[in-house]
Amino acid sequence: MSDYPPRLYELLHTGNAGDERFYEDLCAGAKSVLELGCGGGRISSRLVRLGLSVTGIDSNPLMIEAARERIDPAGAFAGVVADMRSFDLSRAFDRIIAPYNGILCLLSDADAAACFERVERHLADGGIFAFDIYLAGDDPEPCLEEEHLVSVEDRGEVFHVFERDISGGVLRRFDVEYVYRKEVDGGFEEKRFEIPQRSYDLPQLRVLLEANGLEITKVFPDFEEGEIDDGTTRIAVVVSRKIAG
Repeated sequence: MSDYPPRLYELLHTGNAGDERFYEDLCAGAKSVLELGCGGGRISSRLVRLGLSVTGIDSNPLMIEAARERIDPAGAFAGVVADMRSFDLSRAFDRIIAPYNGILCLLSDADAAACFERVERHLADGGIFAFDIYLAGDDPEPCLEEEHLVSVEDRGEVFHVFERDISGGVLRRFDVEYVYRKEVDGGFEEKRFEIPQRSYDLPQLRVLLEANGLEITKVFPDFEEGEIDDGTTRIAVVVSRKIAG
């Protein structure tokens, strides 16, 4: 999604109910926060408003530019163009977060392991790593036809947004194409953007995290206290360094 314009991305991807409060509560009292895949700064901006020092990384330079413009440039936010699998910031953070399915953009076990190794390296003593993911299941039913998601008006322009599964039935993949059709005189102007993703389950994540010195300490179904059941569509995972021995 390196070419996804921030404005169009944010018209559709507005977060999930409860995610902002979850990360605010998790980061409360932290001296430093690192957000992986910060996008246009939706979560980072809220943390900065709470008085936290936040660093955000994203592989899309347009997103980093948008985040810098969105957040009051008072020195409390640092935007860095970097890859979740290979970032090196030469410092440690009290909290590292990856909101809104960022982990699902790690398309192989090797990608996830590389990211988790970077997280462990950048996590301060006693620090916490947290992320949330959509539970897609092992073999989600592909939506081969375009599905209309929403029609929105922004800055006097009207966009009709559609979604289509382009994963081709590959197990554990749910790559998505988003189609934006903007109303123009005499018809529509169309733009298409892809977000490649894969699914993970808790056993997979546990193995990959533990192999890189991390362990799951808490799982929240849909950002709330409770047990995971068949109706759970999203989990938030809290991780700390693995205790030796």
